[in-house]
Amino acid sequence: MDVANFVLLEDYLARDFTIPTAYLDGVLLEKTRPTWQHGALHAWIAALIMRAFPNVVAAPEVHSRLNPAEFRLPDIAVQFRNMVPMAGYAEQPLYLAIEILSPDDRFGATLAKIERYHDWGVPYCWLIDPERGHAWAYHSGQEAAQVDGILQAGEISLDVPGIFAILKP
Repeated sequence: MDVANFVLLEDYLARDFTIPTAYLDGVLLEKTRPTWQHGALHAWIAALIMRAFPNVVAAPEVHSRLNPAEFRLPDIAVQFRNMVPMAGYAEQPLYLAIEILSPDDRFGATLAKIERYHDWGVPYCWLIDPERGHAWAYHSGQEAAQVDGILQAGEISLDVPGIFAILKP
């Protein structure tokens, strides 16, 4: 690792980022820049979840501390209301982590990020591809599976065509 690019954890936590940035062992990992489709899905999915399931909170890009030297920012973090910290970042595993692909994202790298969420203890993960109109459920202990009907995460479920309805003219 280039020592000039090393960032102390304390400095990472004190920074005000204009671009959401994850942190892994002293290295900053900038998230790719989202498109309109990405942003629309981001807001739409969070709204669908919060409207249909009032016992959870769905929030964008919550800093989530997976271990002492790793912070990630799922596109949408879903947690039970009674488990949401009143301040700071998420230190307990989320209930559901949702990643939405941007054009610059690599599918394999995003699956690897989801595996990190599983290692942390997140039982349910969804991967959404706005450009192709596809969705995958990738839950702990299972293979990633493309879903055309209903995305399920325990008690939370969303209709895949309904997710992509926001992108229709």
